[in-house]
Amino acid sequence: MADAICVYYLGERSADQDYKKSVDLLLTVDLDREELKRNTKHLTGLLKHKNEAEYEEKLFGEKEAIAAFDQLDRFRTWAKSKLL
Repeated sequence: MADAICVYYLGERSADQDYKKSVDLLLTVDLDREELKRNTKHLTGLLKHKNEAEYEEKLFGEKEAIAAFDQLDRFRTWAKSKLL
């Protein structure tokens, strides 16, 4: 959804494998700064959970799954509101 917002508002998306580059590009979109910062924090938190689940030896528990889902839901709801 971050790519969709970037393409919609900027006409470009990040092709970098480092997700931080996508977040940096998203922060350049001409939307309310505070709203953008708040919602990129949800995206960054979600991607952190994804990396932990994918690359760390620690098992992803119910608490982490709920936190990731909450961040996903918040970011998705905001992103959809900017695209519709």
